[in-house]
Amino acid sequence: MEIINHPRELLQQDWIDILRNYSEEAEQNGILHPKQIQLLFNNNWLKALTAKDYGGLEWSLPQIVSFEEAIGWADGSAGWVFTLCSGAAWFSGFLNRDFANKIFSEKNVCLAGSGAASGIAKKINDENYLVSGSWKYASGAPFATVFTANCVVEDEQKIKAFCFLKDEVTISKTWNSIGLIASSSESFSVNNVVIPKERCFEIDANKTIISSPLYQYPFLQLAESTIAANVSGMALHFIEECESLFKEKKYRGGNVLWENKNIQSIFQKEKSNWQNARNQLHKSVEISWNELLDKHTISDENLQEVSNASQKLAKVCRQIVNNLYPLTGLTGANRNADINRVWRDFQTGSQHAIFMDV
Repeated sequence: MEIINHPRELLQQDWIDILRNYSEEAEQNGILHPKQIQLLFNNNWLKALTAKDYGGLEWSLPQIVSFEEAIGWADGSAGWVFTLCSGAAWFSGFLNRDFANKIFSEKNVCLAGSGAASGIAKKINDENYLVSGSWKYASGAPFATVFTANCVVEDEQKIKAFCFLKDEVTISKTWNSIGLIASSSESFSVNNVVIPKERCFEIDANKTIISSPLYQYPFLQLAESTIAANVSGMALHFIEECESLFKEKKYRGGNVLWENKNIQSIFQKEKSNWQNARNQLHKSVEISWNELLDKHTISDENLQEVSNASQKLAKVCRQIVNNLYPLTGLTGANRNADINRVWRDFQTGSQHAIFMDV
């Protein structure tokens, strides 16, 4: 079964080569390889969701979802950094214009951060806040130039987001996951840092500074769909690694695993399950985006379809990977094997809290 609209169609071969050829070294060093990082910057990918007013690409949601899947397919850690850092740059639509112009004018701007409200902000006058807190899982932290984080504002009992410059934060090397190792999703903290109100913002469609449709799209469904697409790409990478392995691996009796018709049947079924779930996500995103363009709003029904498709795709991908993994034998358990790294990356990414089924 051939994959329709395969993610590789969105990537040049030299991009794929850079992303994949340096993935092992990147994992060993716990950070993306310099050539991978430069690829992200040279193509302006970390500004894919940044407003055009600030030199960003301002891709449509269908475009970004497709690319999330493609780069996740190419390499898990690079794809994860792209997802989380370009996602943080989506906040450009809500930032004070002067501050946004300043940070996005930097050649290699990169926003990292956390959605957890684990900081405390106190308004000390009409112009400034005093902020302290610590946050986990800031993918791309070592080369980030700006950090975003949620804080509970004392006296207001309200959660607001703040931007910190890199010299205002302390990065702690706490990332110790089994996968996405090169995403370097470290912790960061600030201690009694005075932040001007211009660096405080709220994610609210009624408080956008840039009026483009991209910043009117609800954050929940944007996050669900982009992360699900990234996980989908990693799942497809694992499926293809399995196919290559099954065509070489021998089992009892010395027969090649792929010659077993039952194995082929299982494999084709899982590949079809992936294609169907993936198609549904892209379809629901397209429908909701077109509705936003046409009517300047999105129905609750269509937003729910995006959420449902995102959650289902993540669930289906988990089932597929977990069904195929036992067939990989000890090769799949070998930390030095590509298929093992892809498996670990997938298992880590699919653990994102947005897919917690409770």
